[in-house]
Amino acid sequence: QLVMEYLTVSEFQKVADSVAANSIAQIPNDTRPEQRALTIKMIKRTLSWDATKDQVAELVANTYTKQELEAYISFAKSPAGVRFSGKTVGFTNGLSSIFRNNNIQLMKELSAQ
Repeated sequence: QLVMEYLTVSEFQKVADSVAANSIAQIPNDTRPEQRALTIKMIKRTLSWDATKDQVAELVANTYTKQELEAYISFAKSPAGVRFSGKTVGFTNGLSSIFRNNNIQLMKELSAQ
């Protein structure tokens, strides 16, 4: 299936698993062990690749045409595309960090008012 091939060459599984891992890393160190275990289970159930792949596949199918998917897959399989896709997780982590830090700053500013 074209959508699944797109998701594979785009390395969306690595991105989703990275998002879940980053969420787990954000659990405070002083969280009670049983609460930590429950939180990790919930994160994996809602944010992991297994939890999101059908939703992401549906989004892709509803967003891109067959021609667009074929063109992207062709690019992604090229040497430049492989290098590009290899940077996706790092880019996504950096982007998430920017938004998380900006949100923290926003909350600080709002609470100071």
